[in-house]
Amino acid sequence: SGGGRSYLATCERLSANRWEKLPDMPTARTACAAVCPGSSRLLVTGGRRGYDALSSVELLQRSPTGVWQWRRLAPMLTARCYHDMALFRGCVIVAGGLYFAGCVGRSSFCF
Repeated sequence: SGGGRSYLATCERLSANRWEKLPDMPTARTACAAVCPGSSRLLVTGGRRGYDALSSVELLQRSPTGVWQWRRLAPMLTARCYHDMALFRGCVIVAGGLYFAGCVGRSSFCF
Protein backbone atom coordinates (compact mmCIF):
# COMPACT_ATOMS: atom_id res chain seq x y z
CA SER A 1 0.00 0.00 0.00
CA GLY A 2 1.01 3.62 -0.38
CA GLY A 3 -0.36 6.81 1.11
CA GLY A 4 -2.70 4.83 3.39
CA ARG A 5 -4.28 2.97 0.46
CA SER A 6 -4.61 -0.75 -0.15
CA TYR A 7 -4.14 -1.88 -3.74
CA LEU A 8 -6.26 -4.79 -4.95
CA ALA A 9 -5.08 -7.94 -6.70
CA THR A 10 -8.55 -9.48 -6.88
CA CYS A 11 -10.10 -10.58 -10.15
CA GLU A 12 -13.75 -11.50 -10.78
CA ARG A 13 -15.73 -12.71 -13.77
CA LEU A 14 -19.42 -12.04 -14.51
CA SER A 15 -21.12 -15.08 -16.04
CA ALA A 16 -24.87 -15.70 -16.28
CA ASN A 17 -25.50 -12.65 -14.05
CA ARG A 18 -23.33 -14.10 -11.23
CA TRP A 19 -19.86 -13.06 -10.09
CA GLU A 20 -17.18 -15.73 -9.88
CA LYS A 21 -13.88 -15.21 -8.05
CA LEU A 22 -10.82 -15.83 -10.20
CA PRO A 23 -7.22 -16.19 -8.96
CA ASP A 24 -5.68 -12.97 -7.65
CA MET A 25 -3.34 -11.09 -9.97
CA PRO A 26 0.37 -11.56 -9.16
CA THR A 27 0.71 -7.77 -8.72
CA ALA A 28 -1.77 -5.70 -6.72
CA ARG A 29 -2.41 -2.41 -8.53
CA THR A 30 -4.73 0.42 -9.49
CA ALA A 31 -5.12 2.39 -12.74
CA CYS A 32 -4.23 -0.57 -14.98
CA ALA A 33 -5.70 -1.58 -18.34
CA ALA A 34 -7.09 -4.95 -19.42
CA VAL A 35 -8.14 -6.58 -22.68
CA CYS A 36 -9.33 -10.06 -23.69
CA PRO A 37 -7.14 -11.38 -26.53
CA GLY A 38 -9.24 -14.55 -26.80
CA SER A 39 -12.23 -16.17 -25.16
CA SER A 40 -10.26 -17.68 -22.27
CA ARG A 41 -7.58 -15.05 -21.73
CA LEU A 42 -7.25 -11.71 -19.98
CA LEU A 43 -4.20 -9.46 -20.35
CA VAL A 44 -3.53 -6.83 -17.66
CA THR A 45 -0.86 -4.16 -18.13
CA GLY A 46 0.73 -1.41 -16.08
CA GLY A 47 -1.07 0.54 -13.42
CA ARG A 48 0.45 1.91 -10.26
CA ARG A 49 1.36 1.07 -6.69
CA GLY A 50 1.91 4.08 -4.48
CA TYR A 51 3.57 6.77 -6.58
CA ASP A 52 5.25 4.32 -8.98
CA ALA A 53 3.92 3.45 -12.44
CA LEU A 54 4.25 -0.24 -13.35
CA SER A 55 5.56 -1.88 -16.51
CA SER A 56 4.32 -5.36 -15.60
CA VAL A 57 2.26 -7.48 -17.99
CA GLU A 58 0.25 -10.43 -16.68
CA LEU A 59 -1.89 -12.94 -18.54
CA LEU A 60 -4.77 -14.87 -17.00
CA GLN A 61 -5.48 -17.98 -19.03
CA ARG A 62 -7.88 -20.88 -18.68
CA SER A 63 -6.40 -24.32 -19.27
CA PRO A 64 -8.22 -27.07 -21.22
CA THR A 65 -9.16 -28.57 -17.83
CA GLY A 66 -10.85 -25.29 -16.79
CA VAL A 67 -8.21 -24.09 -14.31
CA TRP A 68 -7.44 -20.33 -14.40
CA GLN A 69 -3.75 -19.37 -13.94
CA TRP A 70 -1.76 -16.15 -14.11
CA ARG A 71 1.50 -15.92 -16.01
CA ARG A 72 3.93 -13.00 -16.08
CA LEU A 73 4.96 -11.84 -19.55
CA ALA A 74 7.77 -9.53 -20.65
CA PRO A 75 7.31 -6.04 -19.16
CA MET A 76 6.27 -3.07 -21.29
CA LEU A 77 9.03 -0.80 -22.57
CA THR A 78 7.55 2.12 -20.59
CA ALA A 79 6.00 1.96 -17.13
CA ARG A 80 2.55 3.57 -17.32
CA CYS A 81 -0.77 3.97 -15.53
CA TYR A 82 -4.14 5.39 -16.60
CA HIS A 83 -3.38 4.18 -20.14
CA ASP A 84 -5.53 2.68 -22.88
CA MET A 85 -5.27 -0.73 -24.50
CA ALA A 86 -7.05 -2.26 -27.49
CA LEU A 87 -6.96 -5.20 -29.88
CA PHE A 88 -6.08 -4.23 -33.45
CA ARG A 89 -5.47 -6.70 -36.29
CA GLY A 90 -4.42 -9.46 -33.92
CA CYS A 91 -2.16 -7.25 -31.80
CA VAL A 92 -2.61 -5.73 -28.38
CA ILE A 93 -1.89 -1.99 -28.59
CA VAL A 94 -1.03 0.00 -25.44
CA ALA A 95 -0.95 3.78 -25.71
CA GLY A 96 -0.66 6.92 -23.65
CA GLY A 97 -1.16 7.11 -19.92
CA LEU A 98 0.95 8.62 -17.18
CA TYR A 99 4.45 7.79 -16.00
CA PHE A 100 7.20 9.36 -13.88
CA ALA A 101 5.96 12.38 -11.92
CA GLY A 102 2.62 12.57 -13.75
CA CYS A 103 3.99 13.29 -17.23
CA VAL A 104 1.82 12.19 -20.14
CA GLY A 105 3.20 9.25 -22.12
CA ARG A 106 3.15 9.41 -25.91
CA SER A 107 4.57 5.97 -26.71
CA SER A 108 2.72 2.88 -27.89
CA PHE A 109 3.70 -0.70 -28.60
CA CYS A 110 2.26 -3.99 -29.83
CA PHE A 111 2.49 -7.47 -28.27
